[in-house]
Amino acid sequence: MDKKERANILSLFLKAALSVNVLVIIIGLTMLFVTNDTYGVYASSICTISALFNCIGLILLLRWNYSGIFPIVIASIVSTVSISITCAGWLQYAFGTFGLVIPYLALGMYLFLLFSLLFFKAKGKTAWQQMEAGFDYKHFRHIYQLSTVIIIAIAITAYFVMPNQPEVNIDSEDEISHLIENVSPERLDAADVTIEEVVSFEKQYNDANDVNSRDRKVTKRIFALKHLLLSGLMPEIHNRENLVNICMVHAGEFSPEQQAIIDWYLALDISIQDEWNICNKAISISDFKSKIEERIK
Repeated sequence: MDKKERANILSLFLKAALSVNVLVIIIGLTMLFVTNDTYGVYASSICTISALFNCIGLILLLRWNYSGIFPIVIASIVSTVSISITCAGWLQYAFGTFGLVIPYLALGMYLFLLFSLLFFKAKGKTAWQQMEAGFDYKHFRHIYQLSTVIIIAIAITAYFVMPNQPEVNIDSEDEISHLIENVSPERLDAADVTIEEVVSFEKQYNDANDVNSRDRKVTKRIFALKHLLLSGLMPEIHNRENLVNICMVHAGEFSPEQQAIIDWYLALDISIQDEWNICNKAISISDFKSKIEERIK
């Protein structure tokens, strides 16, 4: 049997990728117990499980089993899509619109380098040509069993550490003192828009447009404002974590004037953001800013 050989650069890449994924597992498991942010728990869990599958795949490749490429590709794609959704707000806040494509660029670069090196010829043959099929269960069964236990443990841990968010029915009109007639569309862009105006506009907009003809941007703005006002700003008991989660999940759905206030708040030190925990409830985004400014004077 011919001796199997791979290019040194491929061996270096596989070992480096393995080390990085082990580090991601350690950081992800640590973040599960450190973060008190809902999307942080989601991201930590997804990254940790994905890195675990990547480690299995990379070890299989190092042991000349090309089947290792399957857990790597599947786990990487699933985690990239999941993170681009759960962390969309953070990415857009930190990097602008470009942030939304960063996970996909990282995925593309990772897989491109991996496949390029696997098919890179060294001494007239590629590493891929020398690999065999199968998942080598005989030698890997303990790793598979341990990985299964770890994945179950991560899922259970994520379930118990997931922050409890206030339950608010954002389709109800319980918080509406009265409906307002003829609310102009421009009011949806205002920082001082109230829940009465939002719900009143929603009713008149839905009455005037059937489901298929409604502007998706308008409906998303209405939903975002209702979610922010009813769940983030108006409850008597409120907290920074819940407010930040709402702002992140609806990033890009508010008007420039509204988003400017949200960005202003998110740019504050966390110790100052925490002042919201002891503020009185707010009836609008501008009222929220006023209450924070009063606290930090």
